[in-house]
Amino acid sequence: MIVMVLACVVLVLTLVIHILNYWLRPKKTTSSKVLLVLGVGAVMAMGGLFYLQMPVRDSNNLYQSNTPVATVHDPKLDKEKKTITFAEARTPTGMRLDVDSIFEYRYWKLRCSGQPQDAAASRLPQPLSYPNLVCHIEGYR
Repeated sequence: MIVMVLACVVLVLTLVIHILNYWLRPKKTTSSKVLLVLGVGAVMAMGGLFYLQMPVRDSNNLYQSNTPVATVHDPKLDKEKKTITFAEARTPTGMRLDVDSIFEYRYWKLRCSGQPQDAAASRLPQPLSYPNLVCHIEGYR
């Protein structure tokens, strides 16, 4: 992601230089116009790639491999301990959280630990609730 941002910054700066060069030159040549069009096209293409790489996500979901795996409630961020504690995480019907894998939440990559609350005896699969799910911040996604 950092590489994409740096590439976009370089392209924007290149485009600004070409625009200034185009306006400040006494003779406006065809090559400057071509470079200007190519620069605008490159910036738009990089913006499109950046958008495709960062899909829009629900800020109340935990994700694994870009797939929502749980809805979380009441997050508490502790910057000193680098943890986020959720009052509750609720999975879809019958699904357990894979706590051995990395989770994604908003801007962070998390390693979470917790046990599901016992579901009531029923023939139908029910959503599982993980009360007080504690997640350690591993880095940024």
